[in-house]
Amino acid sequence: MESFLEKKKADQITPEEIAELDAIRGDELGEVEVLYGLAKAYWGRGIATQATKASISYGFNVANPDRLIAMALSDNQASKRVIEKSGLHYEKQIHMFNLDGLYYSIVRSQHNNPAGADC
Repeated sequence: MESFLEKKKADQITPEEIAELDAIRGDELGEVEVLYGLAKAYWGRGIATQATKASISYGFNVANPDRLIAMALSDNQASKRVIEKSGLHYEKQIHMFNLDGLYYSIVRSQHNNPAGADC
Protein backbone atom coordinates (compact mmCIF):
# COMPACT_ATOMS: atom_id res chain seq x y z
CA MET A 1 0.00 0.00 0.00
CA GLU A 2 1.37 3.42 -0.95
CA SER A 3 1.71 6.07 1.71
CA PHE A 4 0.00 9.43 1.34
CA LEU A 5 3.27 11.08 0.29
CA GLU A 6 4.03 8.39 -2.31
CA LYS A 7 0.70 9.09 -4.05
CA LYS A 8 1.50 12.76 -4.61
CA LYS A 9 3.70 14.29 -7.29
CA ALA A 10 6.79 16.17 -6.07
CA ASP A 11 5.39 19.56 -7.11
CA GLN A 12 2.18 18.89 -5.15
CA ILE A 13 3.80 18.21 -1.78
CA THR A 14 3.35 20.94 0.79
CA PRO A 15 5.74 21.97 3.57
CA GLU A 16 3.24 20.68 6.11
CA GLU A 17 3.33 17.24 4.51
CA ILE A 18 7.11 16.96 4.49
CA ALA A 19 7.49 18.38 7.99
CA GLU A 20 7.17 14.85 9.30
CA LEU A 21 10.26 13.71 7.44
CA ASP A 22 12.76 15.26 9.79
CA ALA A 23 12.70 15.78 13.52
CA ILE A 24 14.84 16.20 16.56
CA ARG A 25 14.00 14.19 19.64
CA GLY A 26 15.50 13.58 23.03
CA ASP A 27 16.85 10.05 23.06
CA GLU A 28 16.17 7.65 25.91
CA LEU A 29 19.93 7.62 26.46
CA GLY A 30 19.94 11.34 27.28
CA GLU A 31 21.18 12.46 23.85
CA VAL A 32 19.45 14.54 21.21
CA GLU A 33 18.99 12.59 18.00
CA VAL A 34 18.31 13.82 14.48
CA LEU A 35 15.76 11.56 12.78
CA TYR A 36 14.34 11.49 9.28
CA GLY A 37 12.23 9.37 7.02
CA LEU A 38 11.05 10.15 3.53
CA ALA A 39 8.57 8.45 1.20
CA LYS A 40 10.38 6.49 -1.50
CA ALA A 41 8.88 8.67 -4.25
CA TYR A 42 10.97 11.58 -2.95
CA TRP A 43 14.33 9.79 -2.56
CA GLY A 44 17.35 11.08 -4.46
CA ARG A 45 16.25 14.71 -4.58
CA GLY A 46 18.28 16.10 -1.68
CA ILE A 47 15.18 16.67 0.45
CA ALA A 48 16.36 14.54 3.39
CA THR A 49 19.80 16.20 3.42
CA GLN A 50 18.32 19.72 3.34
CA ALA A 51 15.84 18.88 6.08
CA THR A 52 18.53 17.22 8.21
CA LYS A 53 20.81 20.25 7.92
CA ALA A 54 17.91 22.51 8.91
CA SER A 55 17.09 20.25 11.86
CA ILE A 56 20.69 20.34 13.03
CA SER A 57 20.65 24.15 13.01
CA TYR A 58 17.29 24.16 14.76
CA GLY A 59 18.53 21.65 17.31
CA PHE A 60 21.61 23.64 18.22
CA ASN A 61 19.73 26.96 18.28
CA VAL A 62 16.56 25.85 20.08
CA ALA A 63 17.21 22.62 22.01
CA ASN A 64 20.69 23.96 22.80
CA PRO A 65 22.63 20.70 23.28
CA ASP A 66 26.41 20.57 23.04
CA ARG A 67 26.13 17.65 20.62
CA LEU A 68 23.62 15.93 18.33
CA ILE A 69 23.63 12.32 17.19
CA ALA A 70 22.19 10.31 14.29
CA MET A 71 22.05 6.58 13.66
CA ALA A 72 21.63 4.48 10.54
CA LEU A 73 21.39 0.79 9.79
CA SER A 74 24.77 -0.54 8.70
CA ASP A 75 23.56 -1.50 5.22
CA ASN A 76 21.57 1.69 4.51
CA GLN A 77 23.97 3.55 2.21
CA ALA A 78 21.50 6.35 1.44
CA SER A 79 20.96 7.20 5.12
CA LYS A 80 24.68 7.10 5.82
CA ARG A 81 25.23 9.55 2.94
CA VAL A 82 22.51 11.92 4.20
CA ILE A 83 24.05 11.89 7.68
CA GLU A 84 27.58 12.48 6.40
CA LYS A 85 26.52 15.23 3.95
CA SER A 86 24.75 16.91 6.87
CA GLY A 87 28.03 17.24 8.76
CA LEU A 88 27.85 14.42 11.28
CA HIS A 89 30.92 12.24 11.80
CA TYR A 90 31.09 8.47 12.25
CA GLU A 91 31.85 7.43 15.81
CA LYS A 92 31.15 3.74 16.29
CA GLN A 93 29.16 0.64 15.43
CA ILE A 94 26.13 -0.03 17.59
CA HIS A 95 23.69 -2.86 18.19
CA MET A 96 20.20 -1.75 19.25
CA PHE A 97 16.80 -3.43 19.03
CA ASN A 98 18.53 -6.50 17.61
CA LEU A 99 19.87 -4.48 14.64
CA ASP A 100 23.39 -3.50 13.64
CA GLY A 101 23.87 0.19 13.05
CA LEU A 102 26.26 3.09 12.86
CA TYR A 103 26.42 5.99 15.29
CA TYR A 104 27.31 9.52 14.16
CA SER A 105 27.62 12.82 16.00
CA ILE A 106 28.32 16.51 15.57
CA VAL A 107 29.32 18.95 18.30
CA ARG A 108 28.32 22.58 18.38
CA SER A 109 31.81 23.84 17.47
CA GLN A 110 31.82 21.66 14.32
CA HIS A 111 28.45 23.06 13.30
CA ASN A 112 29.37 26.70 13.92
CA ASN A 113 32.85 26.35 12.38
CA PRO A 114 32.88 23.67 9.66
CA ALA A 115 36.22 22.22 8.58
CA GLY A 116 38.19 24.70 6.50
CA ALA A 117 36.33 27.78 7.71
CA ASP A 118 38.31 30.69 9.04
CA CYS A 119 37.70 31.79 12.60
